[in-house]
Amino acid sequence: MSDTLRAKTVPDVIPWIKVFLDYTDAVCQALPDDGLEIRPTEPGGGFVFSALEQAMHIADERWEIMHRLTGDDNAHRLFAKGYPGKDAPWEFRQASREEVLRSLAEGREFLDSYLNEAASGSLVGSTLEQERAFDAKLTKAQAAGKDTAELIARGPENLVNTLMFLVAHETGHRTVLQHMLRMNGIEVARMA
Repeated sequence: MSDTLRAKTVPDVIPWIKVFLDYTDAVCQALPDDGLEIRPTEPGGGFVFSALEQAMHIADERWEIMHRLTGDDNAHRLFAKGYPGKDAPWEFRQASREEVLRSLAEGREFLDSYLNEAASGSLVGSTLEQERAFDAKLTKAQAAGKDTAELIARGPENLVNTLMFLVAHETGHRTVLQHMLRMNGIEVARMA
């Protein structure tokens, strides 16, 4: 079928979304089995993700995005044991490189189901769960007596905002992961 007759998908309209997700997947493939051992230190102290934990965090965020889009409970899939706040170290459950790569791939498969939908209308549209989350946030703000005019004007989150958040988040963590691997002599995919 010609491109003029076929409905354009999200990557047809915003191709860099797929490019950056592919790039994250390629960099994560370079993770060594001892990825927990690759952990930089911060001169002032503080917690820093290991290479494997960077990949775990990226995988977790893919499942968090699924939750935001569908409302599905993915807590059993997550590697992090919850957000500890900015001043406490993160805790991750034990996982092998293969388990992390499998979670990344499964999360990507879910994302691709959204990316492969027709883009017309769907990019600025909201899922039922996004609308429910908005209604709950609005109700809570109104009950607290807050001014909700700005919230109402902004409306529910939509697919393009969610995907842009995901890509920006992944890009930051993938860049750090890529740097960590290269500093430890591990060849990783590079965008030319």
